[in-house]
Amino acid sequence: MKKVSVLFIVALLTLNLSSQSNVVRTQNDSVKSMGNSSLSMKNVVKITPIVFLQGQLVRISFERTIGPHFTVGLGVAPIVFPPLLASFAYPPSSGDGFKGGFALDPEIRWYAASDKAMDGFFLGLYNSTRFSSWDAVSTLQVLGSNNLDQYEVNRTQLKYGFELGFEKMMGKHFLVDVYGGLGLIGDNIIATNQRTKVIDYLPSGGIDVRFNISFGYRF
Repeated sequence: MKKVSVLFIVALLTLNLSSQSNVVRTQNDSVKSMGNSSLSMKNVVKITPIVFLQGQLVRISFERTIGPHFTVGLGVAPIVFPPLLASFAYPPSSGDGFKGGFALDPEIRWYAASDKAMDGFFLGLYNSTRFSSWDAVSTLQVLGSNNLDQYEVNRTQLKYGFELGFEKMMGKHFLVDVYGGLGLIGDNIIATNQRTKVIDYLPSGGIDVRFNISFGYRF
């Protein structure tokens, strides 16, 4: 009788250990499956809503993994109203003076976690090229003059620099991208007098400081 009881207890212990082993194996397989699923999603579409100070309505960008650490991206945004600092010399005319434009924002990023590109801390290089145009009345004319000439203004702005930030997955597909950067600005304004056809060139430069947040969907 004692032998039967001992054998029964040993059998129960064996079944219990086997069950726990299967549970652990199942959990590990589930974690691996989630990791593989995340790695297989190499693309992200993002929206950056806070761009009105740059004259943009919204920026839509695309980011793609090209290696364990690296991604490349491209943002596109319509410029639908004058930027806050459009031009002091040739400000846009009131009403429908602003004609619009567009912005292109390519970038490349290096993510610190080799197995989690697009999920963690990153360093990167950014570029932003912006084209816009508007009609203007020059503020450089003599005060009190009744002969204020009309100008057609075309602006090309180039920004480039370094950025760093943190991109965090919020579930299986959605993510938040917080970033900042420091770089240089090259600005070129060409104003053509519509009456005399004389062209005024206004090149300038400065420091670019950026900070923003984007929301994305990974697939």
